[in-house]
Amino acid sequence: MRIRLSIKALSLLTVIASTPVSAIVASDNPDNWIAPSLLGLDGVGLLSINSSNGSGECSGSLLSGGQYLLTAAHCITDHNTGLKTVTSMSVSFKGGAITAHGLEYFVHSGYSGFYNSSGNGSDLAIVKLSTIISEITGFGLSPTFDLGSTFLMAGYGRIGTGATGDTTHSGGVLHYGFNVYETTHDHLRTTLFGSNGYSQKYGETYYYDFDDGSPERNAISRLYDFVGVSFTSDTGLNTANGELLDAEAMMAKGDSGGGEFILKEGKWLLSGVHSFGNDWCGFYLPDCDVVSGRNSSFGETGGSTAVHSNLVWINSIVQGNNAVPEPGSYLLVLLGLSLIQLIGNQRRPGTPACLNFACFCQSTAAISPSCGYPTASRCRPRYPD
Repeated sequence: MRIRLSIKALSLLTVIASTPVSAIVASDNPDNWIAPSLLGLDGVGLLSINSSNGSGECSGSLLSGGQYLLTAAHCITDHNTGLKTVTSMSVSFKGGAITAHGLEYFVHSGYSGFYNSSGNGSDLAIVKLSTIISEITGFGLSPTFDLGSTFLMAGYGRIGTGATGDTTHSGGVLHYGFNVYETTHDHLRTTLFGSNGYSQKYGETYYYDFDDGSPERNAISRLYDFVGVSFTSDTGLNTANGELLDAEAMMAKGDSGGGEFILKEGKWLLSGVHSFGNDWCGFYLPDCDVVSGRNSSFGETGGSTAVHSNLVWINSIVQGNNAVPEPGSYLLVLLGLSLIQLIGNQRRPGTPACLNFACFCQSTAAISPSCGYPTASRCRPRYPD
């Protein structure tokens, strides 16, 4: 993920880090966004997956109880059919200090492949681990609809800068950053294309963009505005007194299945599971995406499956090890509150003044109310991370 560096965040991390962090690529210095253990993210795991289609990596979150991990369904299934392709999986936490392997794999019953189900709220899978991880406190689940909330994202995917995009072969280290759930994928897609495209909806998919402080990169606002819908979306930057206060980030390849957390009563609760990214804004409005193409640069957007919509399904799998909030340490409470102060209070998105059901294709350079979502989706699809 790419992060715009906050001066305040730099100071805070200097205080809490037990040893200096090394340098990696970021807007200023992304090494300041390597997740320290004190942040309470040790339960975010790196998934090394072998499947009938090859091998790859994803991220996932350990649930309370220590034996189940929540990730994205597309990490372990065929993108066309949704059938499981995983043959084996190893999971590592804390940089490999704690490891386990996958014992059983459960895919959401509504999931029928990434190309059929992306955005319909079912891109979830649960991994039962070979052993209970007792050294790490797993995450509780957010029971609320968190639209408008600031969230912390964490994953092991590619890194880079918002100005240049992600860097190939740069993943494998846990990073974190912040963003805001500004709208839902269902609402935005219906507004743009006239249809949500689903045969059935199983839950919400949160949607957010990667801002650099300029109106040109404010992707969500520009997409709504392009079809005549009034929508208030922040630019992710507060330049009061010339200081950068927000630390906005975007998931990248390898972050699929990674957790998105809301701070509630001093604890990080799992609110979303990262599913996909796209460059809709840059495709239709070329000056929106600072680096054209899907590369997680400024002006791109991301979508994550909402946890609260799927609590019944999750708990039906976890059973006796129900994912409920566990007490956090006093240090975690103080640290979490301090980090959230860096990005301000929760912000609520504006309410659209109207719904102009239209779709548009760059190939025709025109807006056509009659072309329908399937045509528009072929113009610019979503991409799994």
